[in-house]
Amino acid sequence: MHPLSIALFALSANLDSLAVGFSYGLQGIVIDRKGNFLAGIIPFAGALLALFFGRGVLQVMPERAAQLAGGGLIVLIGLWGIGELVRKKAGRAQYAKGAFLTTRQALVLGAALAANNMALGAGAGITGVAPLPAALASLLCGLLFLYVGNRLGRLCTGGKLVAGAQAGAALLMVALGIYEMFV
Repeated sequence: MHPLSIALFALSANLDSLAVGFSYGLQGIVIDRKGNFLAGIIPFAGALLALFFGRGVLQVMPERAAQLAGGGLIVLIGLWGIGELVRKKAGRAQYAKGAFLTTRQALVLGAALAANNMALGAGAGITGVAPLPAALASLLCGLLFLYVGNRLGRLCTGGKLVAGAQAGAALLMVALGIYEMFV
């Protein structure tokens, strides 16, 4: 188990949570503890399952091939994220300032955040990253980043941090994938 792999996994899988929290904050939507927990627990569960799936693949594949495949998958996910960021056009829904994220919105948000965590988790699991420590680190980062992003968004105006966090997440995924291919 490489602590750097776990840290890079947790950071790259959750920088989008910072951007999402910031975006909601800019719109005046408050993500309370319940909403944050619901939006965080779903990606945690998805990442944990995907990490174990990836570990299972590691059992039937030669280690070096698994490292290359998992690292390559992570690099591709990161490059895809960069491509999406380049193509994305800004659009904001209008909400009343001080509105709270509903339970339904939190569950939908959690499912959306889980997609990234699951894809990245499968790649990380294939490379041998320890599932439970990685998933727990991802949960903590996700909860923290969503909270901090939301607070910052409610304090700031402008959306440059959102694009920066998304680009940072994608670049971290590429770095993690390259690191895993050569460790």
